[in-house]
Amino acid sequence: MPEEVQAALNQLHPLLAVDVLRLYWEFRTLRPEIVHAWLDWCNVRAGLAAALAGVPRIIVSGRNLSPRHFTLDADYFHPAYTALAAMSERRLALINNSQAGADDYAAWLGLPNHRIKVVRNGVQFSEGSRPSRQKALSIRALLKIAPSVPLIGGMFRFEEEKQPALWLRTAKHVATAIPEAQFVLYGQGGLRGEMEKIVRDLDMGSRVHFGGVVSPSTDALAPCDLLLLTSRGEGTPNVLLEAQWLGIPVVTTNAGGAGEAVVDGVTGKVVRSNDEASISAAVVEVLADETFRRRAGTEGPAFVSSTYGMDRMIRDTLDLYDLGKPSCSDGELS
Repeated sequence: MPEEVQAALNQLHPLLAVDVLRLYWEFRTLRPEIVHAWLDWCNVRAGLAAALAGVPRIIVSGRNLSPRHFTLDADYFHPAYTALAAMSERRLALINNSQAGADDYAAWLGLPNHRIKVVRNGVQFSEGSRPSRQKALSIRALLKIAPSVPLIGGMFRFEEEKQPALWLRTAKHVATAIPEAQFVLYGQGGLRGEMEKIVRDLDMGSRVHFGGVVSPSTDALAPCDLLLLTSRGEGTPNVLLEAQWLGIPVVTTNAGGAGEAVVDGVTGKVVRSNDEASISAAVVEVLADETFRRRAGTEGPAFVSSTYGMDRMIRDTLDLYDLGKPSCSDGELS
C-alpha cells in the first residue's frame, strides 16, 4: 500500500478506516473507471476509497438535505465531504436529486451552489399497473369508508422529520371544516404509539385509520381524494410523484425538495409554513374545488412523466459519466 494512502487512513476513525480500506482493495482489484455512490454513509466510504485507489471518476449523490438536519448525522461526515470536495470537478462530481438539497449541501460545506449538480429522480409507472376503480373501492370497503366520503391520505415513515403530529393536528382542522372527511395513514415507525395517543387526545379515533404498509403503494393511494405531506425535511418525496401520477392532488409543506415535486397551484398546493391552520385551509380549498381537482388529474401524470421520467434521468446520469476521465496517480486525492 502506498505510504500516502496509509497516512490518509491513519487520520480516519478506526471503524471508518476499516470500511474505507476494504473498499480501497476492492477498487484496486476491479479497477473501475467510475464509482457512483448514494447516501451519506456510502458516499464518504466509497468516495474516500475511490480517491485513494486512483479511480478516475467519482460521483457522490445526496438524496435529501444535508445530514446536519437528521439524527443519522455522524461527526466524520462533514470533514470527509470537505476532503472530497477539495478534489477537482473533473475528478469528483457532487450531485443531489433536488435543487433544495443541492443548495443545502453547498451551504453546509461552504461551496458555491453551482458545485453541486441536480439529477432528479427517475420513476417509471406503466399504465398496466394503474389501480382500477374497483381496486380503490375495495380498499375503501376494507377501511369501512363509503365511495362518496372525502378521504385524505398520508404515506410516510412514522419518524420526527415527517412531523406526524402536525399531520394529525392538520387533520383535526380539516375534520372541523369537513365533518364527513376521513383520513388514512400508511407507514410504520417509532412514533406509531405516540401518534395513536394524539388521535385519542384529538378525539379522532373514528376518523383516522392506520393502514399499515401496502405494496404496491399506488394501490393504497388510489382510493384517496388528496395526499397530504407535512414533513420538516425531504429530498424528493416519491409519494408526491406517485399520487400525482395517479391524478390525485397533493398538499405539502415546502420541505426540502417537496416544493419542487409539485406544480404549485396546478397539481397541488405548497404551503410555506408549519402552521396547521394554513395547511388545513389548503386541503379544504382543494377538496372544495372540483375544477382544480380535474385539472390536477390531467396535469399531474404529465408533470411526473416529463420532469421525473426514467429516460430523462438516465440521460442526465450518462452525461455526468461522460464529463471526462482525467489521469491520476495511485492514491492521488486531488
